[in-house]
This record gives sequence, structure tokens and C-alpha cells, in this order.
Amino acid sequence: MVLGNPRRTVRDKYLVFIGAIEYKHRVLVINTEPAPYIQNNPHLMDDQVPIDCASHDCLTHNSVVGCHELEEVDQRDVENALVKEIDDIKGMISDNVRAEIVRVVSDSVNLMPLFQKFITIALKP
Repeated sequence: MVLGNPRRTVRDKYLVFIGAIEYKHRVLVINTEPAPYIQNNPHLMDDQVPIDCASHDCLTHNSVVGCHELEEVDQRDVENALVKEIDDIKGMISDNVRAEIVRVVSDSVNLMPLFQKFITIALKP
């Protein structure tokens, strides 16, 4: 599922909802492009998954899903954001992107094995 931004960031971000652990939603962040720090580190670039706007109506341009880090978002922040704007639920990621995220996460050297397993189980069809 792609959500709008219930995060504390300068810009709104789309998020790929993975699941919840201990009242915290776990998400992967969608970025227009990887940050310069990520671009300069091949092990982090290996964990960026392209997501195309042609297959995802909510996107206005091709982007990347940052699979190098499983972000934590407070459940109440998400609920409050969705109460304000239910249209922030944007839809589902494509099967191709889902499969690529699972592949990349499985091979990641950046994620803890617990998070690798959590993401893989959550996204397998």
C-alpha cells in the first residue's frame, strides 16, 4: 500500500506500508531520487528499487523505494493523518515492484535479518 505522508519531514513523502511492530507502523520511503549520500555509497544504492509512474497512478514521475532502511512511524500519526485526508491512501504497489523489493531486501547488507524477514513475509503474494 502506498500512503501519503504522516511523517515529520520537510516535504510530503509517499510511503510503502509494510506492517506494524509494537504500535509503530513500519514503512519504506519513496523518493524522487536517492539522496547524494546514498548515491555515493554503492551498498546503499544496491537497496534502491525503481518505481515507475506508468504503473502507479499516484506518482507524477519515476521514483525509487529506499529499501536500505525500514522507517518507523507512530500509529497515531498515521491514523490522525488518514482521518484528516482519507485520500492519502494512494493504492497498491505493482506486483513487479513488490517482487523487486523482496529480492533487494533479501540480499541487503544494510537491514537487520529480522527486518529482512519482516519485509519479505509482508510483501510476498
